[in-house]
Amino acid sequence: MSVAALKKNRVLIFNAKIVAISMSDMMNLMVGNTLLISGMLITILSDEGDSWLTQNVTTKDKVFFKKSVLEDAIKLGKAENVSDKDE
Repeated sequence: MSVAALKKNRVLIFNAKIVAISMSDMMNLMVGNTLLISGMLITILSDEGDSWLTQNVTTKDKVFFKKSVLEDAIKLGKAENVSDKDE
């Protein structure tokens, strides 16, 4: 992929795959996914600007996560997609 394409698109590392997608496509892909992060299962419910509105699967509590925190956790392997949305 060219440097110009990388600047135009956002690069997302998800399930050990590097994908170049537009920001709006990334938002659509994330909503509905279930992630395991720090021993907690969360489902992403909606895009709330700089944060994701998520729900703890076990307790049903609503939790806001900064997008940068989840993105960093995925990149570092501290969070993983456990939903079967892609399958």
